[in-house]
Amino acid sequence: MDLRGAPTAEQGAHSPREQRVATGLAVAGVVATTVLMALSWLFGYRDGLSAIWTQNEAPDLVVPFGIAAVGAVIVARRDRNAVGWLLLFSGVWDAARSFTAEYAIAGLRAPGSLPGPQWAAWLSSWMLGVIFPAGTFLFVLLVFPNGHLLSGRWRWVAGAAIVVTVVVTLSSLFDPTAIALRSDLSAANPIGIKSLPLAGGASFFLWPLGLLLLLVAGSCPFLRYRRADGEQRQQLKWFAFAVAITVVAIA
Repeated sequence: MDLRGAPTAEQGAHSPREQRVATGLAVAGVVATTVLMALSWLFGYRDGLSAIWTQNEAPDLVVPFGIAAVGAVIVARRDRNAVGWLLLFSGVWDAARSFTAEYAIAGLRAPGSLPGPQWAAWLSSWMLGVIFPAGTFLFVLLVFPNGHLLSGRWRWVAGAAIVVTVVVTLSSLFDPTAIALRSDLSAANPIGIKSLPLAGGASFFLWPLGLLLLLVAGSCPFLRYRRADGEQRQQLKWFAFAVAITVVAIA
């Protein structure tokens, strides 16, 4: 199945109830992302919009909505395709991460104005690892556009990415070093374990490995393009364009 084609016999037919549930989840995901983005901008406004631009936070407060919206469209039309669910989850998750970061910044700038800013900072510190560099974004590259790996030989990339993501996330949870929110603002990890000095080191060494795996996964759409027919090639062109726009926005 491609993003526009009908379900194959292997994937089975969709019942109306399944499609309604999938569409409802897609809409709920977009609504949640929109609310989280609006709240993020609200907290960012409290600290001054100029700070958002100078600290290069604006893409974090825009990109998640686009990712979630594309994922929602795919889920609503083809709920058996893993690409849609990966994008929808990534968008909502990244929006939540941006919200926790902006909430923490607002709370730490004005002590006592918001409850639990350190916990919000803690959440934002490990949430990124779930989607980047070896998290869900990597898996979108691996399985686009049909929701399946190109071949069994790519399983090692998927397996290595899962291991890196789990270790990076766990090390971030208990990293005793301060959580950097902005160049002039940081927060202590409320559950940082000082007896685990290597916790932060694990992320330091595994993050480049995650980036390397992301680059390897990035070659998968190009390999698919070489083997694809006209319709799938067009999908891959649009996908490459969207990825390029996202990278430029984040950079």
